[in-house]
Amino acid sequence: MSDAFAALMAPRSVALVGASDDVSRIGGRPLRYLREAGFAGRVLPVNPRRESVQGLPAFPSIAALPETPDTAILALPAAATLQTVEECAARGVRSAVIFSAGFAETGLEGEYLQSRIIATAREAGMRLLGPNCLGVFNPGLGYYGTFSVILDTALITPGPVGIVSQSGAYGAHIAHLARQRGLGISQWITTGNEADIDVAEALDWVVRQPETRVVMAYAEGVRDRDLFLNALENARDLGKPIVFMKTGRSSVGAAAAASHTAALAGSDAVFDAVLRQYGVHRAATTAEQIDVAYACAAGRFPAGNRIGIFTMSGGFGIQLADDAEAAGLDVSPMPEDAQAELLDMLPFASPRNPVDATAQAVSDLNLLQRCVQLMMSRGEYDLFTAILGTGPASRTYADPLRKALMEALGEAGNSIRALTMSAPLRWCAATRPTGFWCSRMARHSPTRWAR
Repeated sequence: MSDAFAALMAPRSVALVGASDDVSRIGGRPLRYLREAGFAGRVLPVNPRRESVQGLPAFPSIAALPETPDTAILALPAAATLQTVEECAARGVRSAVIFSAGFAETGLEGEYLQSRIIATAREAGMRLLGPNCLGVFNPGLGYYGTFSVILDTALITPGPVGIVSQSGAYGAHIAHLARQRGLGISQWITTGNEADIDVAEALDWVVRQPETRVVMAYAEGVRDRDLFLNALENARDLGKPIVFMKTGRSSVGAAAAASHTAALAGSDAVFDAVLRQYGVHRAATTAEQIDVAYACAAGRFPAGNRIGIFTMSGGFGIQLADDAEAAGLDVSPMPEDAQAELLDMLPFASPRNPVDATAQAVSDLNLLQRCVQLMMSRGEYDLFTAILGTGPASRTYADPLRKALMEALGEAGNSIRALTMSAPLRWCAATRPTGFWCSRMARHSPTRWAR
């Protein structure tokens, strides 16, 4: 990957062209976010009508900057973009982000303007992101080259999830949903019209970053087939799952993609086959994309597909067993001698698998703990899940239940442990450092849980 691409994602200095004193404007938001995040690099506002912007000295042009920045953020109308790219190229700026729309997605005139911009950048060896994009951010560095409103309430916590999206709005949406699920972001890149950097190159960059464990990607079409396949192969070799949302399956959707980011949707069947070949999970819905990424974010994966199900409700357990089998999981029964031990503890239990300890386990947490320990020690399950209903929502029951489960699974090794239930957020947060991840979703499909 080129140094210029690295300058885009991890700059030591950044010029904001079109910088605004109004933090609610497109030219004001990136500057506000960079300052709030404590970005360690130098920030150089460019605005010929102001001597300072948001408390920082402003400069009239790229040529007037006291140093050559690694990257430039262009918060300008489309008509002013070409001249600014020419100024960046003359100054030796290595990369730039173009926010504005009005290029290839609008027709022939826009295509011509976009082609002139990219020709200027290529001649100078400068990399461009966009146009018609929402930018980038790299939370670990406090770098926010974006005007996304999801940062208004809070910045993004660094974490294991990378996001690459042709659509800026969709990329921002899944970043927000990931944050709601307690997931931090490693890198976030929106590619827009992809005049230069496309989703394949961005994807390859993100999967190569050591802090990334899983990537959520969105695309309406892929321009560079070979680069895309290389990115998927690298992700597979590095053991980093990709959870992909590919739109444009219908003729209407394909036409909408062309007018949105000027993408060519291509054959959906071929795209689907390629994803399967490289082990990429294609999400059918945004909720599924978030859930699967959440499940993969710990970087731990089961050695096999044997799942042990614990419940205190026969109805819940049966639903979960149906969904597990439909998802290709092996709901293997407990060994007969282990089933006998369970019946010795609780004669009216259902000991096979799902293991139903009945409502007796609600009032006797020692019994719950012994049942779970026996499942894990004798069942040889690669995955353990408990479906607990609304019980954990009780203030008096939640903490003792969590303690019992933590102790029961303390020696469960590297198995995947998951819960589905109604529970307070503090409960879920408390379980995660001990290796338990929980889903507060209403549906019980195994693909909706995390480790």
